[in-house]
Amino acid sequence: MDECRWTWKRFLGRYYLKCNDRVFSVIDPRRIYTGSYWDVFLPFISFFKDPKVLIIGLGGGTTIFQVRSLFKDVHIEAVDIDKRSMEMASKFLDMNKEIVHITDGKDFVISCNDRFHVVILDAYDRYGIPEHFLKEDFVCSVKNILYPDGFFITNYALTLQDRLKLKNFIETLRRNFKVYRVGPTIIENNMVIVASSHDKEEIVKKIHENNIFPRKLVKKIISMRENI
Repeated sequence: MDECRWTWKRFLGRYYLKCNDRVFSVIDPRRIYTGSYWDVFLPFISFFKDPKVLIIGLGGGTTIFQVRSLFKDVHIEAVDIDKRSMEMASKFLDMNKEIVHITDGKDFVISCNDRFHVVILDAYDRYGIPEHFLKEDFVCSVKNILYPDGFFITNYALTLQDRLKLKNFIETLRRNFKVYRVGPTIIENNMVIVASSHDKEEIVKKIHENNIFPRKLVKKIISMRENI
């Protein structure tokens, strides 16, 4: 994020990481769940024993905070182009214990020789999702570093600019995965796009079996739709 002044703001016990009046992270030290799109990532991580997770876009560390609070045996790596993200995330995380790569997410994925069960794309600059994350070569590179039963999950904020790019991104994903969406809602203009080899029925069954998530979150997963 260029020319961005990051600040944590506290309101009613929750902390909001803001940059130019836009919220990039929400953390409540008293509880795991935010009630927002970050929560939707978590059930997909629960699919795997000893999951390996790659987060593209560290922000203030909301997803790492949640995953560390909910799962015991999980390997997490994060990528962010802005080194200030580590400073911001250190408010709630011990960054000496986290693996964070300060580089462009696309460059990291293309050169990565490791594999992951879940890749989460939650990277934004002040204009929206950087366009190179929406291209075919990046999507194919993500598929190459996913295990065959893995998930590629994208937080897609429906700004006017990103709405114009959504159709092409979805078509690109569908050439490589089965694709579903969670959201948006009346109060939140974010869509979580879930791409994998799994059918919806299989996903819902597995999350029901795990039985560790709030009912409201499970209902969001059940309401996943294929039409986007």
